Amino acid sequence: MPIIPGTWQTNAITFLLLVMATLVLYVGDLRLGFFAVDDPQYVVENPWIRGVTFENLRHILATPYFANYSPLHLLSYTIDYVFAGLNPFGFHLSSNLWGGLVAGFVFLLALALTGSRLVAVAAAVLFILHPAHVEAIAWISSRKDLVAAAHRWCYSSSLWPVSFLSRLSRECSWLTISLLRGVRYRDRCGTRFHSCSAPGSLHWSLHRPNPPWETGRMHMFYRQGYCKIFGY
Repeated sequence: MPIIPGTWQTNAITFLLLVMATLVLYVGDLRLGFFAVDDPQYVVENPWIRGVTFENLRHILATPYFANYSPLHLLSYTIDYVFAGLNPFGFHLSSNLWGGLVAGFVFLLALALTGSRLVAVAAAVLFILHPAHVEAIAWISSRKDLVAAAHRWCYSSSLWPVSFLSRLSRECSWLTISLLRGVRYRDRCGTRFHSCSAPGSLHWSLHRPNPPWETGRMHMFYRQGYCKIFGY
C-alpha cells in the first residue's frame, strides 16, 4: 500500500493548485514594502545577503546574526536579493511562495495520515486561510517560521517509513532515531530553535503503547497531532 494515497500526478496537481491559491490570496501584500520592525535589520541593512559570495556564505553559516542563528532563513533572503535586489516586491513574492509550499506539505502529510483527500485539502486550505499565518507570510522577517515549517513537514512526512521499520525491529528504530537526531539538530539550527523537541516526540510517537481506540492511520494521526502541538 502506498504511503501517500492517489497517483503522483493527482497529488502534484493538488499541490500546485494550493501554491497558486496562496499566491492569489496574498497578492495584496506585494505592494506593502518593507515593515519598520525587523525588516531593516534582516534585509535592508544586512550586508551578508547581498550576493552569493564565499564571505557572505561563510558568515551566514558560521555566525549568529541579529541575536539569532538561522542560516537557512538568511539564505532565502540571499536568493531573493540575487533575483530582485532590494525590491520588496520580490521578497514578498518569495514569502508567498514559501507559504504555498508549506500548504502543499500540509496536504501531503494530512493525506498520508488520514487517507482522505477531502480532509487533506481541507487541512491545507485551513492553513492558507487561518489569520494566524498572515504574519508569517506577509511579514518578510517572519519568513523563518515558514522555512522551519517546510522542513518540519518534510521531516514529519519521512516518519512514515520510519514507523514501519520500527515495527519490524527495535534496533532499526533506535538506529533511525539516532540518525534523525543529527538531521533534526541541523534543521533546528537552520530554522527555529524551538524545533529541538522533535527527537523526543519522535521517540514517544514510535514506542508509546497503543490505546485500544487507536488503530491504523488514525493511530499515527493522533500521535503526529500531539507532536505538532507540543513539538513545534
